[in-house]
Amino acid sequence: MSQSNKRTIFYLTFLGAIFLLLGLINLWKFNEIDQSNLMTDARRFWAAVTAFDWVGTHVSTRTGVLVFWLVGIIKTVASWLGFNDIFLLVRIGLFLFRLSLIPLIFKLITKLTEWKVGALVVLYVLISPMVFAGLNVTWLDKFVILLGFITVLSWLVYLKDEKVHWLITTGIFLGLSILTKPVGMFYIVMLASVLLWRRLFSWNYLNKFFLVLIIAFSIFYSLYPAMWLEPIHTMFSRYGNNSGTLEVSIGGDGTGSLLFYPEQILKTDVVLAMGVMLFVYESIIFLKKRTMVDDLWKLAFAGAVYLTMVMAVSMILRDEDTGPGALFSVRYLAPAIPIFAAYMFARLQKVRVKVKQIIIFVVFGITLLRFDLVAHSLKILIDAYFS
Repeated sequence: MSQSNKRTIFYLTFLGAIFLLLGLINLWKFNEIDQSNLMTDARRFWAAVTAFDWVGTHVSTRTGVLVFWLVGIIKTVASWLGFNDIFLLVRIGLFLFRLSLIPLIFKLITKLTEWKVGALVVLYVLISPMVFAGLNVTWLDKFVILLGFITVLSWLVYLKDEKVHWLITTGIFLGLSILTKPVGMFYIVMLASVLLWRRLFSWNYLNKFFLVLIIAFSIFYSLYPAMWLEPIHTMFSRYGNNSGTLEVSIGGDGTGSLLFYPEQILKTDVVLAMGVMLFVYESIIFLKKRTMVDDLWKLAFAGAVYLTMVMAVSMILRDEDTGPGALFSVRYLAPAIPIFAAYMFARLQKVRVKVKQIIIFVVFGITLLRFDLVAHSLKILIDAYFS
């Protein structure tokens, strides 16, 4: 390994350790509303499991079943160890679960491109408030983002080397994504969209795609006891209204004009915005020159499909129970962040070193300033200076 690569590894490891430390401090210093809701739902879920009340395990329309299982396991371990602060241990356990997914993400990215891209993506994921870092440790979105990212990456790796364990990995993580949040179903369309390129839309690959679905829904069905007895009610029920069912209508949710969505992408994340713009530009070039697309472009295409589905749902449907705006939030765009991060950082490898370094410095600097703990500390310093 060259001296330059050794220095790069050292700097990335050092920075990664700092950001992980900030994340761990996060666990001790801050509480969040979602944590209380999650613990309540998990308690109801496990009460139903221990009472063999399978229908009663349907406790939330947000799903969250994977996280309920994790919370139950963590609480069981805590009781064995005689640990008193259950909330803290749950936060640490869920943090470590998400952290355990990072090496797999790195490995999958390095199978599609060079290791430096994988290192940059991992580091960016660790500091991104919408993806991994930030105060919302128990957000279900932060679980489905990583699980879904692994789903798409492993599918692309399978299509590249056709090793069966990556096919199984795709199915498992697709199932866990759906088990975590209903938006996990979007990843089915994203996987199918990848098959549209390089003549992959053949009976051979369609068979493999259906096998992925079988594995995914087997995981979903087996780990969601309410599905065993009342699958239709479980899939479509809705808490909070009189009928107990999800009520949507045609007409949009009142989010405004088409310019509303590009504006939200710009607000959500700097890498997401840059990646989308680069993807649009590169797609035009590909269409004009009719050149062959590579794996990273197909990854970005899957991300574009996801964004399109999120925007389409918001534009077309209206949630009659919750009201205008319920079907759209900037955090619903977040699953596209690591996808476009991998795409953009891979493309950056083609530009001059100085330009690449400046872009990376600016991107990471902006994202770090959005980190809750850093922003909170800066606010305290500014208030103290001007007071």
